[in-house]
Amino acid sequence: MNQKLLQKSVACIGLSLITAGYAEAQPFVNALPVPPTISGPVINIEVDSAMHNFNPGMPGDTFNVAIKSYCYNQTGQSTVSYLGPTQIWTTGQTTTINVTNNLNTSTTTHWHGANLPADDDGGPHEIIPGSGGTFNPNFTIMEGPTTLWYHSHLMDHTTTQVAMGLAGIIIVQDPMNDPLYPQLPHNYGVNDFPVVIQEKGFVIDTANMIATGIDTGTGMPAHPTNQFYTTVNGIMHGYLHVPQQVVRFRVLNGSIRKSFQFGMSPTLVNPSSGSFADMTLIAMDGGYTDQPYTLDSVLFMPGERRELLLDFSAFANGDTVYLSNLERSIPAEIITHSGNGNPNQQQPTTADAFCAFVVDNTIVPANPVFSVPTWTAPPPPDTSNVFQHRTKRLYGGAGTGGAWLIDSIPMDMNTINDVILVDSKEIWSIINKTNVAHPFHIHKVEFRVLDITDTVTMTNVPLTPDMMGPKDVVMVMPNWKLRFVATFDSFPAMYDPMNGFMYHCHILTHEDSSMMHQFVVVDSMTYNSVITGTNPSAVTDPFTLYPNPANDIIFMKGNSSAPGRLRFMDALGRVVREEKLAAFNDVVGFKVGDLPRGVLFVEWTSGNDFCRKCKRRLLKNRPGQSAAIIAASSSFVLPSLI
Repeated sequence: MNQKLLQKSVACIGLSLITAGYAEAQPFVNALPVPPTISGPVINIEVDSAMHNFNPGMPGDTFNVAIKSYCYNQTGQSTVSYLGPTQIWTTGQTTTINVTNNLNTSTTTHWHGANLPADDDGGPHEIIPGSGGTFNPNFTIMEGPTTLWYHSHLMDHTTTQVAMGLAGIIIVQDPMNDPLYPQLPHNYGVNDFPVVIQEKGFVIDTANMIATGIDTGTGMPAHPTNQFYTTVNGIMHGYLHVPQQVVRFRVLNGSIRKSFQFGMSPTLVNPSSGSFADMTLIAMDGGYTDQPYTLDSVLFMPGERRELLLDFSAFANGDTVYLSNLERSIPAEIITHSGNGNPNQQQPTTADAFCAFVVDNTIVPANPVFSVPTWTAPPPPDTSNVFQHRTKRLYGGAGTGGAWLIDSIPMDMNTINDVILVDSKEIWSIINKTNVAHPFHIHKVEFRVLDITDTVTMTNVPLTPDMMGPKDVVMVMPNWKLRFVATFDSFPAMYDPMNGFMYHCHILTHEDSSMMHQFVVVDSMTYNSVITGTNPSAVTDPFTLYPNPANDIIFMKGNSSAPGRLRFMDALGRVVREEKLAAFNDVVGFKVGDLPRGVLFVEWTSGNDFCRKCKRRLLKNRPGQSAAIIAASSSFVLPSLI
C-alpha cells in the first residue's frame, strides 16, 4: 500500500501495519477525547475514582477493558473518567475553586504555574482528606495568557496519583488586553486543542492477556516498573479531525518521568528530518515566547508545556499528519521509554506516532486563522537590582544510595530551606551533579533563563528556542550550570513551613524520592528577623493602633528611643507608603485618608544590623553597627468611602 493511500484511510477504517524492525502496530481507531471546559468566578470540581478504557475502539485487545482510574469532574457530573476538565481562567478575575475529594484516600490539587498565596497553592501542605474533604482556594489570577495545568502533589504519593489520572489543563486567557488573541486560534475543541501526552504502564494478566490495572509501582516512593505505553488525552491509538487551516496545540508532557521529542510528519514509520512539517512554537510554560520560532521538532520534559501552531492548509482534505515519536534523537542522558535513554527496538506507539491528525475541510471555526502571526522580541531579561543569588545542586543515583536530593539534603515538610523577601529579584544557579537530566520546577514564579555553562568544558551552551520566554520548568542536563532570574512578587506569609512553596525535580519518582525543597516568601520585617536570628513567632506587639477602623488619622501608642521607619502595606504586601519616624514616647499620629481602602498593615522598625550587600546577618560586636530593634507589625481597616 502506498503512503498516500495509507494517510487517507488510516483514521477512517483502521489498519494493521507490519513494518521492518517492529512488532505488529495498531491502527488509529479511537477518536481523541477533547476534555470539557469549566470556567467562571466559582469553579466546583470533584476528585473521583472511575473505570476507564484506554483502547475502546479495538475489541479483544489487551487494553480494551475498563480499569480503575482517578479523575476530576465538574461537581455533580461524571463525564470524565481519566484526567479532568479544562479550566478556563481569565487574567485579573478573582476566582474561588471548590475541590471535593471523593476518593477514600487523601490528595492535594496543585495549580502548576500559578502565582498565588501559599495556602492556595495546593502543594503537599494543602492536604484534602478523603471521603468528602474539601479545599477552597480563593485568589486573583495574575498570569497573562498561557497554558498551566493542575495535578495531585501529595507528599510521597504524587507519582501514584498522577499515574492514576489526576491531571488536567488550565488555559489562562485575557481577550481584552492580549493583542495576539484575535490573531491566534482560540476556538476550543475546533482549532485550539489540549494534548496531554503521558507514559503509561499497566498490570497485565498474562494468562488471559487482559489489563487489570494501571501500574503505579510498589514501595515508597512508588516507582513504576513498566511504563512502556503512551496515551494522548487518556487513550491509545487516537485520531483527531482538524480544519484545513492554522491549528493550535497546547501540548503537555504529563508523564511521571519520561521525556519525548515531538515532530509533525506525514510519514508514519521512522520519519526523517526532511519529512517533518514546520511547527511554530509560540508559547511555553509561562506564556508567549519572545518571538515565534519555526521548528521541525521539540523536546519536552515532564511538566513542560508548549503551544504549537501547525498550518494544515498546505495539506489536502483527508491527508493525515502524525504527531511523531522521535525517541531515537533524544540524548542518552534523558530518560525515555527504556528508562536509561537507549531506545527500545519495539515502540510503545503506533509505529513512530502518538496520534494522527486528519485534515477535514468541513470543519469551520468561528474565528478561522490562515496565517501565523509575528511579533518583535522584547529586551533580554533584566538583571539589574538583583537582591539575592542562590545556588542549588542536584545529586542522586549510585553516589547517594539511589536517593535523589537537592544540596544533599532530604526533603523535610517541617524545614524551610530558603527565605525570600517579597518583591525581590533573585538569580538562581542550578548545577546538575547527576548523570541524568532533570526538569527543575519552582512554584509561584515564572523565570527567564539567562545562560547555561558546561561545567566540564567551561563553555557556554546555546539556549534553545523553548528557553526563550517565561518558564516554570526547565531541563538541566548533566554537568550544566543553568542560571535563571525571577521576581518573587506578592503574597508574603508568616515564617512557617506550612506557608511553603516547593521547588523540585518534575520527574515525579525523583520528587517522591526527596528531590524537593521548600521556600517561604515573607515581608521585610520577617525577613530581617530571620536574617538577624530573631524568632518572628516570638516578637510581641509593643505598640497599638487606634481608632480601628480608621478614617483620616490613625494614632500609634508606644515608645522608641531611636529613630526608625514606618511602612504601610496592602493585603498583597505591596508598600503604599514609607516614611521616617523620629524617636518618640507615648503617642504619634499619621494621616491615612489618602491610602487605599481595606485592610492595611503597619510595619515599624528601628536600628540597622542588616547588610544589604552581603544579604546576611552582621557579626555581633562589629564596630559601628547596632543590633536591630524590630517592633513587629499590626493592622487596621480603612472602610470604603461613601
